[in-house]
Amino acid sequence: MNVIITGRHFNVSNSLKNAIEEKLGKIRFFYDHVLQFHIFLEKEKLNYKADITFIADGKKFYLQMKAPTISEAIDKLIDKLERQVRKHKERVQGHSRDRVAQREQSGVPSLQYVEVSAKPRAELEVLLQLANSEDEVSAFYPGEESRTAIAVLKESDELFTLYGCDPDDSRWYCKHVYLVDEQVDQTRIEDFQPEGMTDVQAVSRLEQTEAVLLVYENMDAKKVQAVLRGSSGYDVFVLEK
Repeated sequence: MNVIITGRHFNVSNSLKNAIEEKLGKIRFFYDHVLQFHIFLEKEKLNYKADITFIADGKKFYLQMKAPTISEAIDKLIDKLERQVRKHKERVQGHSRDRVAQREQSGVPSLQYVEVSAKPRAELEVLLQLANSEDEVSAFYPGEESRTAIAVLKESDELFTLYGCDPDDSRWYCKHVYLVDEQVDQTRIEDFQPEGMTDVQAVSRLEQTEAVLLVYENMDAKKVQAVLRGSSGYDVFVLEK
């Protein structure tokens, strides 16, 4: 297990690093698919902030907590991390069982194209609706003139990953949004290049990585799509008009 711990505006002692690694070791014990943890600790004016980025089953997760002391911030972060990892483990195991059952019944994965509603919606509205539902994925158009829809994956009730296209330069991006008290607390944006593949290849990639959602460019239609793993098959959202 690779653990990277960095601090800003204060020194991270060896004893603190050892305590963090010991806590993370317990999580790795019950789910060993987590390959790397990156902890970022920061001293703010009134609080300490603890961020963690980790990779499990080919997916990147991000969590954050704040507290008056660094110990409290870390403890809260680890508790939240444990819940997130357990939830991810249950989801992965559930998808594996669903996939086996589907193959036993039909032998061929079913694809269903889902039309994205043309009605424009605000990003925060979509995130809050997902947070308060059992759904894991949504897609929406941010404006009436938008030519591309945004795909949203709920990582947890507070963390969401969005895939969209900047209307100014037509560049695709991956955005991580963290909610606190039903408001956007932090946003991180990365460049994203949809890989070209067929629908069948996209489904195969999902099965290989155990991911829930994959955004790709359909090589036949020449449009960016998002495929979602469901309990009875795969749903495909076309993100470009």
